[in-house]
Amino acid sequence: MHRIAPVLLEAAKRRGRESVRSLLESTWNRLGGPACVQNPSELDDAATYFDLLDSLENENLPIDRDTLEQRMENLYSEPDATASGKLQVMTIYGAKGLQFDTVILPGLNRGTGSDKGKLLHWFELAGQDRIVMSPMRNAADKERKKDQGDLIQFISDVEKRRQRLENGRLLYVAATRAIRNLYLFAAIKPKKNGDVEATGGTLLGELWPAIQAEQVPLICFAAGELEEAQAEEISEITPRLPQEYRRLAADWKLPAPPGPVQQVRSDPPDVRDYIEFRWAGEDARLTGNLVHRLLQLIAGQGPETWSAGGGMAAREDWCRRQLLSEGVQGDKADSIISRTSLAIKNCLDSDRGKWILEPHENGKCEYALTAVLDGQSRNLVLDRSFVEDGTRWIIDYKTSSHSGGDLEGFLKNEADRYREQLQRYREAVAINETRPIRTALYFPLLDRFCEI
Repeated sequence: MHRIAPVLLEAAKRRGRESVRSLLESTWNRLGGPACVQNPSELDDAATYFDLLDSLENENLPIDRDTLEQRMENLYSEPDATASGKLQVMTIYGAKGLQFDTVILPGLNRGTGSDKGKLLHWFELAGQDRIVMSPMRNAADKERKKDQGDLIQFISDVEKRRQRLENGRLLYVAATRAIRNLYLFAAIKPKKNGDVEATGGTLLGELWPAIQAEQVPLICFAAGELEEAQAEEISEITPRLPQEYRRLAADWKLPAPPGPVQQVRSDPPDVRDYIEFRWAGEDARLTGNLVHRLLQLIAGQGPETWSAGGGMAAREDWCRRQLLSEGVQGDKADSIISRTSLAIKNCLDSDRGKWILEPHENGKCEYALTAVLDGQSRNLVLDRSFVEDGTRWIIDYKTSSHSGGDLEGFLKNEADRYREQLQRYREAVAINETRPIRTALYFPLLDRFCEI
C-alpha cells in the first residue's frame, strides 16, 4: 500500500483534467503494469483496451461498467507472439485448401449473420441477365401483407434456401479439413415442453438430422443434472477458467526514465523507391508489395510450414483481395499474381532462397528502425535480417526482372544503384552492434544473390 496509495491518490486528483485514456494508461504504467506482462502480445492487448477508452470518449459515450462490458464483447486478444504454429485460429473460408491433424469447430449453434434485416432484398435469376429486387417494408406494409404473398417474402424464402445450401457447403469444408480428429461444439437447450431442436440458419441446424437421435437423450440428461444442481444451490457447476494474479515485489520501483532524445532534423521523404516503381510501372509496385509480404509470412512460418499449409495456392485468394483493395482485378490481377507466384517459387526452389527464409538467430522481417545518420533522423525498413556464425546479414529484396542479354551487367547496375541504401542500413545497425555486418540484394524473379 505504501507504493500503490500515492499513485492512486494522485490519479484521483487528475481525474477530469485529462482524457480517460491518458489517466488510466499513465497510472497503469506507474503501478508497474508493463512489468507484469509475459510476452509482447499482452502489451498489444493493453493498448487495444486503451484504444477502446479513446473511442468511447470520442463518441461522447459514458465510460461505465455497462458500456465497457458491451464494447469488450467485441475485443479479442492478440495471438501469443512467442507461441508455436501448432495451433491456428481461422475462419472456415480461410481454411479452404488446408488440412490439419485435428480440427475444432466451436459455436455451431450460432447464426451465420446472414439473417439480419436488409435495406434492400434482391437476387439474380439463374440463367438470365435479370435481378429481382424489393426495398425494405415498413411496419404498416408488413401487417397489411401478413396474410398474402408479397415480393419480399418470396425473395426471403429464396435467400433462406440458398443460405441452407451454403451452410451445408461450409460445414462440409470445415469437417473435411481434419485428417485424424474432428471435434464439434454447440450449445442447445431443451424447450419448456421438453423438445430439443437446433436453431434454423445455423451449421448445427444442417448437422442436426444426422445426430438428433443420438444427441437428444444426452442433452435431456445433461439438462436434468443441471436443474438438480441449481436446485441444490451449487454455485459452481463447472470449473471456471483459472484466474492468474501476477504480483510485483513489495520493494519494486518504477525504472528511471531514459535520457533525453536529442532533437535532430528529419530527412525529407526518400522518393527513390517511388521513382523506381513509377519508372517500372504500377504492376511492378503491386508485385513488389505482394512478394515482400509473402516472403515475410514464409520467413515467419518457415518454408516447410508454408509448403505444408498449401503454399502459394492457399494464398491466391488473399492476393486477389489485396489487389482488389488497390482497384486491380481481372487480367491485370492474374498477371501480377502470376509474377508473384513465380518469385515465390524461384525463392523456395533455390538453396540460397530457402537459406534466406529459414529460421536464424535474431531473425527479423520488415524490421523498422530509426537512426540518426549524418546528423539527420532516418526511418529505415530492412526486408530481412538475421545472424549466422556471428555475422549480421542484411538482405534487401528486389523484384526487378531482366529479359534481355548481359544479365551480369544488369545486376552490377542494380548493385551500384542500391549500394548507398545498403550502406545506410549497415551504419544504422552498427550503432548498437559490434559484430561483422554483411549486406546483399536478392532478386526472387531471377533467383540471384548479390553481396554488396
